[in-house]
Amino acid sequence: MNYSIAAATLLACAPLVQAAEKSKTQALDEVLFGNPLWTTSLADLKAKYDPEPEKKDEGDDEIKKELQRKLKEKGFDVVIGDDDEEGAFQWLSAEKDGIRAPRNQFTISEKTIGEVVIRTKDGTNPSDITILMFNRGDDGLMRLSEHDALLVEWQQILTEKLGARPESRNSNGAVETTG
Repeated sequence: MNYSIAAATLLACAPLVQAAEKSKTQALDEVLFGNPLWTTSLADLKAKYDPEPEKKDEGDDEIKKELQRKLKEKGFDVVIGDDDEEGAFQWLSAEKDGIRAPRNQFTISEKTIGEVVIRTKDGTNPSDITILMFNRGDDGLMRLSEHDALLVEWQQILTEKLGARPESRNSNGAVETTG
């Protein structure tokens, strides 16, 4: 019985260990600031940042199923996740209308960034990108002064990279204009 629980723990932790080994951060600067982002398909972006797929050992599925069956006999209802989709980006849905990378996968100007989500409206090319520089849920608490300093630092980086100053937006998300 102890062997089954230990094996289940090892199998459940294996994807985490593999992810940690593959979590080398990659720079997004070339794609974001070199302008190929809007003309590159999501599939091509995903492939660009993902490693070559590893060959799956056919015996892994059988071991997982057998372990799951034995644990169920002992009263444990265990779901062992499928780790088929590897790499920095994961598809958001079966429709492949977006890709997402968890935090610490990428850098901008050599600074590690949080979660990255790239979506498409036409089913192929990106229509919008969301990059989290800080997420309290993932990154923990931060003093207001630290947050403000981080915001200023990112504004400076993005202003330099984009060659444009940030614009204030109203509560509806529209840029305020005069005249």
